[in-house]
Amino acid sequence: PRSLGAIVVALASVSYLGYWLLKLFGARVGPLLFGLAGGLVSSTTLTLSAARISRRDPRLAQPLAVSAAVANAVMLVRILVVAVVLAPDLALRLLPAFVAALAASVAAIAVLSWRSAGEGLPEDIARHIEAPVPIGESVLMALLVTGVAAAAGLAREAFAEQGIVAVAAIAGLADVDAITITASRLAASEGEAILTTAGLAVGTAAAVNLAAKSGLAFIVGGTGYGIATSVALAVTGVAGAAVLAVT
Repeated sequence: PRSLGAIVVALASVSYLGYWLLKLFGARVGPLLFGLAGGLVSSTTLTLSAARISRRDPRLAQPLAVSAAVANAVMLVRILVVAVVLAPDLALRLLPAFVAALAASVAAIAVLSWRSAGEGLPEDIARHIEAPVPIGESVLMALLVTGVAAAAGLAREAFAEQGIVAVAAIAGLADVDAITITASRLAASEGEAILTTAGLAVGTAAAVNLAAKSGLAFIVGGTGYGIATSVALAVTGVAGAAVLAVT
């Protein structure tokens, strides 16, 4: 429980730090660092906020897609960091797949950056990102982790290890931190016996999360932003899934 509380507070603090980086520097840092800071706040928030801006001004679709791709790369790094802290063996199991996913993400970001060279972002873009409340974020994350852990336990009793993966897929539609913490705690307590299932659960949640954001990018952001963002996220997810399947 103590390590859970520490990681929950740390994630909330990172979100708050990202928000203030956005407020302090705004669009002056460009699409790459806007995506980096936004990813610290929430990759989902950044992706959706960028989609809304793109809908209003389609000329910004490409640089905003760069920001969204960077934010989701940050999400992958967050997953690995949580796993390293809570379950190093799980982090090692995930490392090849996540390195592949990050490499694919960097390649996609490079292509998008090249295509959007010279296109900046509005100076007031940071106002579209809502401020996280550290205490509220911590409580919400704790509730999510508790709920996901309970659901995973029930699903495991009913459907064995496959139940954990099913819960991960559902949880991944909205969030990856909760299932990452849940899977990491399982791996830390049960060891080698659950490592494969825990790794598959985290990978499934990440893949579903990327797919869900791709759909939202189209629906909310329009064709230009939707295509650019979904291609970047699809390349990332496929690369990670392919390596996870063979390791």
